[in-house]
Amino acid sequence: MPHSLQELRESLDHEGFLPSEYSVGPPFRDDTLCLAEEGGGWSIFRYERGRRNPVAQFTELADASAEFLNTLRRGRD
Repeated sequence: MPHSLQELRESLDHEGFLPSEYSVGPPFRDDTLCLAEEGGGWSIFRYERGRRNPVAQFTELADASAEFLNTLRRGRD
């Protein structure tokens, strides 16, 4: 489970996710799964047509990173 943004990026790269599939922090690219630090916590959302579609919120980066990776993995099935 990644405990930093650098570890998360390394995990994403190791698992073969393309940068065009996700956004970690702004700017957010259209049609991607996004992770953003907001209000003292972390939000996961899909960014589509300039709109955010919430997926989940977490207080800890490690929990948010794990769910972010799991959500991307489920998208491959």
